[in-house]
Amino acid sequence: IAPKIKFNINKKTKIIEQFDGYFKLKDIVLIKTDENGIPLLPVGLKAKDLEKTRLVKQADVLMLLCLLSDAFSLKTKEANYKFYLPRTIHKSSLSPSIHAVLASEVRDLNKAYNLFNVSLRTDISNLYGNTRDGIHGASLGGTWQAVVFGFAGVMIKREKLFINPRMPRTWKKIVFSLFWRTNLVKLELTNERIKLRIISQDKKSVKIGIFDKLVSLKPNKTYIFEKPSKYKEEYYY
Repeated sequence: IAPKIKFNINKKTKIIEQFDGYFKLKDIVLIKTDENGIPLLPVGLKAKDLEKTRLVKQADVLMLLCLLSDAFSLKTKEANYKFYLPRTIHKSSLSPSIHAVLASEVRDLNKAYNLFNVSLRTDISNLYGNTRDGIHGASLGGTWQAVVFGFAGVMIKREKLFINPRMPRTWKKIVFSLFWRTNLVKLELTNERIKLRIISQDKKSVKIGIFDKLVSLKPNKTYIFEKPSKYKEEYYY
């Protein structure tokens, strides 16, 4: 099946086509949002006519860029984020968190924080009107991912774990744990400092990217790394 999947990407703009014929549809860009930050459809546009437009329900192309992050350059991610963001209506509770991850990675940090809050308040504020039927569990997972893969800057590059915090200025720190290849990694982050400890019965050192620099870390030892004063992020185009 995989070899027969059609993958359309404009070599010049780097924009990935949502599906065959998508670019032939009527182009509509969303401008306004409601009080919760969810986009409002243009006046007069009926639900039955949505399929005739380039408006999409949720993060589809952007989900691909998140799941297979290391397969795409930052330039491709940025181009698709900027294209699909104003064309996504977020009618799925799974959508805002994925957009928040990409927004954080391409450094649209204010938008990342806004989208994170939409995801965070999905059930607290009953944004989709159906919380009485049960909480949106997958959306909660997406909110966690927005924190870890977005603001904490955790990502996999070249089959290595990298950590590069980009927290909102109002946050003091992020504390969480994750498993990396059978190792439990306990983290405490600010934008300027990374504190971590690898819990493992294996005595073998683990290589982790700290502010884009690979370092070998011994298990069961606490490390603290300060952000280099002349630090420049290693983005690949």
